[in-house]
Amino acid sequence: MRKKIVRAFLVVFLAGIIIVFGSLRKVVISGSSMEPTLHEGNAYFVDRLYYHLRPIRRGDVALVIHQGEDLVKRVYALEGDRVQFIYDPFSRMMHILNNPIARRLARVYGFQAMKVPEGHIFLLGDNPAVSEDSRMYGPIPRNEVIGLIRRMNLTRDFPLPEGLDAYKPPAK
Repeated sequence: MRKKIVRAFLVVFLAGIIIVFGSLRKVVISGSSMEPTLHEGNAYFVDRLYYHLRPIRRGDVALVIHQGEDLVKRVYALEGDRVQFIYDPFSRMMHILNNPIARRLARVYGFQAMKVPEGHIFLLGDNPAVSEDSRMYGPIPRNEVIGLIRRMNLTRDFPLPEGLDAYKPPAK
């Protein structure tokens, strides 16, 4: 009887290890679009199982494969959220109305609003000056999200860097 209990425990334990480590993938950051939160050359885990069990949340840092390219970005807005922006024809970029400079420009030039379509999310890098994100690509289909980025110690929280307080995602 005791052997059966030990055997059953080992089978469950091994199955758990296979599930956990099978759902994790290592990703190495390239580029500076997520600095100062994530640094170029540093390795992180991608938890591919997380979004099968829980919904995507604003503020999550996720791995997305968009047009064949791996992107690690922060989730700024979810489907149904309104994103306000101005379009700069010189840089051909959207500037999100989440900081005082963009709000001042919007008063002069006006702004536009976009509702994130159903089944999509809006992603931004933590370093907006160099980040190629939803401001260029538009909203990203939800099915292109591969998983949640975790630190090597498997925590999920990446607080916003100091000075980016105005960069917080919109409230629903």
